[in-house]
Amino acid sequence: MPREFHEHYDADLPTLIKRRRGMLEDAAGTPGGARSWLAFDGDGAPVAIATSGPGRDADRPDFELHHIYTVNRTHGSGLGQRLLATAIGEEPAYL
Repeated sequence: MPREFHEHYDADLPTLIKRRRGMLEDAAGTPGGARSWLAFDGDGAPVAIATSGPGRDADRPDFELHHIYTVNRTHGSGLGQRLLATAIGEEPAYL
């Protein structure tokens, strides 16, 4: 992503984290809703997230990988593949 993207979101990161935490807690209590998985490094810092669940597009109500992100330093480690396998398993999904 371009530098401007990170400057914009980094400035409001505490608010974004608080909002995301609330969304994750709400989703955890909704049977059949979207679920998220977080990955942390050895120091406890978050390094990846994936969310999957029912399709959000009315034309595609099947299973959707809503998003998957990993930080640059994890690229090539296999973390993204493991997170993808956890988020969708063997179920057909679209992004």
